[in-house]
Amino acid sequence: MRRETRQYICAELLNYQRSKNEIQRICGRLDDLALWPAYSKDYTLEQRMYLQDRLYMLKKITDAISVAVKELNEEERAVLELKFWHSRPRPTDNEIADRLGMSRRTLYRNINSICRKIGMRLGVDI
Repeated sequence: MRRETRQYICAELLNYQRSKNEIQRICGRLDDLALWPAYSKDYTLEQRMYLQDRLYMLKKITDAISVAVKELNEEERAVLELKFWHSRPRPTDNEIADRLGMSRRTLYRNINSICRKIGMRLGVDI
């Protein structure tokens, strides 16, 4: 897997919950734009197009993550929870490996496997 692709997917995993919340905010904002005819038509159209594009990308990413998570085995799920979704302060890679009774190398293999599964769902260059 390309390094940039892995970094992108890891960043999206870290922001997964934030992305889901942003989807709700964008849907509310789109509803608000429809209710305010006082805005100029060009401004409203431009805002709506931007929000719809952002909404499409966020849904694509969150859907790919949620489907891929269902396909993960128990070990990969545990790595995902501790590495990306654990409350702050997040444990270090060494702490995660120790908690799960694996080597750092196995931890990184699991992370790569998770990223590969999500990348295949997104259709990104793996």
